[in-house]
Amino acid sequence: AGAVSSDFGVPGVADYAFPLKTVADATRVRSTVLRRFEEANTDPSLVDDGTLTFVVAGGGPTGVELCGALAELFTKVLAKDFKNLDVSRAQVVLVEMTVHLLSGFSPRSQAEAKIELELRGVDVRLGVSIASVGPDKVQLDDGTVIPTRTVVWAAGVRANPLADSLGLPQTKRGGIEVGADLTAPGHPEVFVIGDLAAAQGPDGKPYPQLAPVAMQSARYVARCIGRRTRGRPSRPFRYIDKGVAEGARLVTG
Repeated sequence: AGAVSSDFGVPGVADYAFPLKTVADATRVRSTVLRRFEEANTDPSLVDDGTLTFVVAGGGPTGVELCGALAELFTKVLAKDFKNLDVSRAQVVLVEMTVHLLSGFSPRSQAEAKIELELRGVDVRLGVSIASVGPDKVQLDDGTVIPTRTVVWAAGVRANPLADSLGLPQTKRGGIEVGADLTAPGHPEVFVIGDLAAAQGPDGKPYPQLAPVAMQSARYVARCIGRRTRGRPSRPFRYIDKGVAEGARLVTG
């Protein structure tokens, strides 16, 4: 059943920020970005009021990818479409409450993501969180106020509300507790996969909430069911991060 956005109770998020979990959400964000440029093109003075400042909350995979995509959209597409507008004044601000991007990824990937975003002109702010969101501004917990009319909330997710109705144990991080074979404790007949499952690796760290994890766990569970029908045991689930593995092959050459 996946996950849904969580605003962590931050004032104004539900009213003024854009979620980014579905295709419909993405279409809405894209339309809003284009509308902001059209408004600034009609009245350039709006740029001073934050019309072309886009704040992205959350430095996870979704937030990082979105910031990179917006930066490319501005410089490679919209700069050509809005020739009478100083598109260089458009700004993307990424706000992440921890001291690094891409939690759960390797330190090298975290550092490279920050460098790459900054090279593209993204203002990366680490170790600070959003205290409130208004119709025309964002206030950070360090007192900084950022004028903006567009905030995309990619800062947090929680397990689908379905998890709350099942009566199964959940972790503080969110998601149903599962064993090494992705079954719910005390319920060997119930498999939980994807973002709904709080699956962990051999090191005890939770797997990232990414599509490859869900896809691999789905294939694993399908094989488990097949093995059960033949009376054969199953080995524990292990997620294979193909990106890291490929990187290791390239390095060791």
